[in-house]
Amino acid sequence: MPRLKNPNAVPLIPYEWIEEYTENENINKLCRKDTGTKSFYLEHKGKRLYFPQTFGGKEAVNAYKQLLIEQDSRSPHKYYSETCNMEDADVFVDVGCAEAIMSLEAVNQAETIIVVEGMQVWFDALKNTFRPYKNVDFIFKFAGGNGSDDSFISLDAILHPYMEQGKRILIKMDVEGSEMSVLNGARKALSYSGSRWICAAYHKYGDFERISGLFRKHGYSIEKSDHYMFRYNPEQGDYFFTPGIIRAWKE
Repeated sequence: MPRLKNPNAVPLIPYEWIEEYTENENINKLCRKDTGTKSFYLEHKGKRLYFPQTFGGKEAVNAYKQLLIEQDSRSPHKYYSETCNMEDADVFVDVGCAEAIMSLEAVNQAETIIVVEGMQVWFDALKNTFRPYKNVDFIFKFAGGNGSDDSFISLDAILHPYMEQGKRILIKMDVEGSEMSVLNGARKALSYSGSRWICAAYHKYGDFERISGLFRKHGYSIEKSDHYMFRYNPEQGDYFFTPGIIRAWKE
C-alpha cells in the first residue's frame, strides 16, 4: 500500500476534481429552511434531505457537497458498483447512516429500508427526511456486539426476520472505524447466501486487509473501490493511502 510522510494539507479524497463540487455555487441554491422543523434541507434528486437543527445553512451545504464528492463515479468512497447496488435487493440496510442519503435514493426501490444510527444528533433529521415514506424502519442504536441492549444491537438481530423470509439483503456499512466490531456480531448474516455488503475500509490503518480477509473467510468474492483515500495513522504518526470501500458478494 503506498505511503507518504509529512504531507501538505492533502484532503481525504485527494483529487483535483473535488473542486467541481466545493467551488460550485449552484449547489448552495438547493438549500432551504423548513419553517416547521426549523431545520435546513437540500433537494436531492427531487427529495428533501434534512440535516440536524444544529447545522446552519452553510454547514448543511458543505456536508451535502461532501456527500456528492463521496458518491461521484471517480471517488474512492463510491458505494455502488455493478456487483453491489440496489438492483435485485428487497431490503436495504444502512448501518451508520448519518443523514441517510443512500437510503433516500433507495426508498422507491426497496421493499424495506432499515436505517441504523446511534448518534442522537441525527434522529430528528432522519425522521424529517423519511416522514413521507412508509417503508422505512428506524433503529436508533449503534450496530455491534452479539445481542441487543439499550444502546447496541447486532446485525444478526436486525436481519434475522428478513433472512427467515429469504429476502435479498444489501447492507451498506460505514461506522467510523467500528466495522470489524459490527461484522463480529453478524456471523449468521455473513453466512447468509442472500446478503451483499458494501463496507467502509478506510478509517483505520489495516482495515482493508482485516475486513477483506473476513469476507473471504466466509466465502465471499470481493472488490475494492477505484482509486485511494488519504488517511492518518496515529499509532505510527504518519499517513497512508487506502482503498475506501470493500464490496462483497457470494457467487
